[in-house]
Amino acid sequence: MEFAVTPFVQAGPLRFGMTRSEVRSALPGDFHSFRRTPRAEECDHFEALGLFAYYDADGGLEAVEFTRPAMPTLDGARLLDLTVGDASRSLQAITDPEDDACLLASDHGIGFWVPDQDDGPRSRAESVIVHRAGYYDD
Repeated sequence: MEFAVTPFVQAGPLRFGMTRSEVRSALPGDFHSFRRTPRAEECDHFEALGLFAYYDADGGLEAVEFTRPAMPTLDGARLLDLTVGDASRSLQAITDPEDDACLLASDHGIGFWVPDQDDGPRSRAESVIVHRAGYYDD
């Protein structure tokens, strides 16, 4: 499923700030909820879509993480198909100083998780996260 990204606003039918119930109604298929860490808020995993929905303490959608088969796009570019080099050039993505497997395109509200970044500029992301403004500031 394609998810057109509008930075800091939405990904496909998902708008940041939506409630859990609104997110679940907006997406087809089954999901399961879990906590990534004991202190994290519960998230929803839509496995068939390749999508994780993350919520803030008030239950509002604050980020969406995509893995294949999802197709998040920005201005027509498929984000999971971009190489590290392409993301660095076109989105001005830079390596996160706290996690060298993550590239952040702060001006677009996008993060790329690239565990094989050592493979060079032709490496591709394993997942892409898009988020509301201020997500990494909290």
